[in-house]
Amino acid sequence: EKIPTVIVPRESPLSAIHLKNLLILTENGVSVHMPVPAWYLNQQTIDEVENQIVGKALSSFGLKDIADVLMKRWSVSCDV
Repeated sequence: EKIPTVIVPRESPLSAIHLKNLLILTENGVSVHMPVPAWYLNQQTIDEVENQIVGKALSSFGLKDIADVLMKRWSVSCDV
């Protein structure tokens, strides 16, 4: 049906079987997002960590507006 599919598997342990299955899913168009905290954003609470993970998944569905409310976007600034 060509419906966007997103999977957020637990992050560890990943055995060879898990990795093969994730490869098969991605080859078939599934977006895989590992629930790993974005350490570079200096999150202070569990809610911020959860919102970042959920926001990344929602972005995959094209729900950028909702995701932007939940999560911080990483940006690079250069003061030259």
